[in-house]
Amino acid sequence: MIPAVVATTKQEFELTDPRSVDSSAVDALDTALAAACGAQKASVLHAIDPRRILSFEAGGPAVWSVAIATGSAPTPYHLYVTYGLSGSIDPRRHEQGLEHELSIRIPATSEGPPMWPTLLLRHLGRYVLTARRELRVGEVMPLFAPLSRAALQPEHHAAQPDSRLQAILVGGDSQLRGVATHKGPIEVRRIYGIDEAERRLIERWSVAGFGGQIAGRDPTLTTDLDRPSWADQAAIVSAIDEGAEREGSATTAMALPGVRWERSRDAWTIRLPGGDAARHLAAVLEGRLPHGRHLLVHDVEPKPQTQVALVPAEALSIHEERGVLVLGMPADSFYLTMLARGEKSYEWVFSDE
Repeated sequence: MIPAVVATTKQEFELTDPRSVDSSAVDALDTALAAACGAQKASVLHAIDPRRILSFEAGGPAVWSVAIATGSAPTPYHLYVTYGLSGSIDPRRHEQGLEHELSIRIPATSEGPPMWPTLLLRHLGRYVLTARRELRVGEVMPLFAPLSRAALQPEHHAAQPDSRLQAILVGGDSQLRGVATHKGPIEVRRIYGIDEAERRLIERWSVAGFGGQIAGRDPTLTTDLDRPSWADQAAIVSAIDEGAEREGSATTAMALPGVRWERSRDAWTIRLPGGDAARHLAAVLEGRLPHGRHLLVHDVEPKPQTQVALVPAEALSIHEERGVLVLGMPADSFYLTMLARGEKSYEWVFSDE
């Protein structure tokens, strides 16, 4: 009898640049993660990419692992943490001055830990290493896709749950404070998912102001894909409005899809989107210009002639500076009133005369 032929595939790669990982630091983070969740150390799970033996520079994943621990207080949850952004775990990260890891906490269900938080943290880790910039505490980053799908190609989106949360806020992790290792402490930064309305509230005032409102209501900073929007709570919106009026807006730059400028022989032209985007821009400027602060608006895709800096000035002025169009604008300018109306779109032409 002729045996059946079974087709097999094998992935091969040459181990020319192996990843170096400090096992004692891994053990310390495992211990801290388990303790933070009130769990046994043996219950900490590691989502492992088979290519993790390769360094990131040689084509391996951004982080050596993403670990998962489950806690029960005040309600069941899963806490995911990266292993390998910090130099304590992966010594090569010392070269980039990285000494932190990222975490995200989600509600636990009977189905077990889902995969999307692992994919998201790997995705953010890749961004940090590729862009060579940290995700700092107090930053807000739009993802332009649901958190649960942001790390995947569009054809794979249906395999993960949907959500209106399409941006992240970076905060401190109150559960994992300064994990001690023999190389020094590892800082853990918590990723918290927010929706577009919440992101706009933050831009009107500040991350610290918004975060203070949220921490009083959810000190665990748990990312629930289906939670109600904080922007629908009148008390929070009122607090944001009061804080913005009192302190102004801390936003120095914001993405504005479709912003453009161009130069003709004797005039400058600025094109801005209308509707809610224009009204939001006016609200942020109200928290910037009267407080003597500028605001840089730029398109989502970085291209030439897509950056406009609006700066406080006694009289209207305009000039180009290193590829940025600088528009000096009085705090009581009619142009701000126009934006607040939220018309369909805007085209401002400023003549040299």
